[in-house]
Amino acid sequence: MRFEGRVVLVTGASRGIGREIAVGFGREGAKVVVNYTSSETKANEVVKEIEKHGVIAIAIRCDISDERQARDMTATAVQKFGRLDILVKNAGIGFGSQFTEIKTEEWKRTFDVSIL
Repeated sequence: MRFEGRVVLVTGASRGIGREIAVGFGREGAKVVVNYTSSETKANEVVKEIEKHGVIAIAIRCDISDERQARDMTATAVQKFGRLDILVKNAGIGFGSQFTEIKTEEWKRTFDVSIL
């Protein structure tokens, strides 16, 4: 268990690559914070999957493009686990538009999710 006792926060962890990263850390002994934006049900499924490995996991809803929400999520994680050792910045978004048709607001949103 390479990450036993460590606390990991994975953004965008309710599905896809983020889910697999979160479950992988749990399998390796880490306590995991599962960040999600839209599906509490999917996030809780990931938590249950992680807990099968005998570690603690929690789900926290947070739009990581919002600095206040990101700070609150981090504070909640530290309050729950006493510290935060690893951050996996996995969350990302995309739009179905052609490159030349992407609106300014879409570019800004993509940048905000990717950078903050």
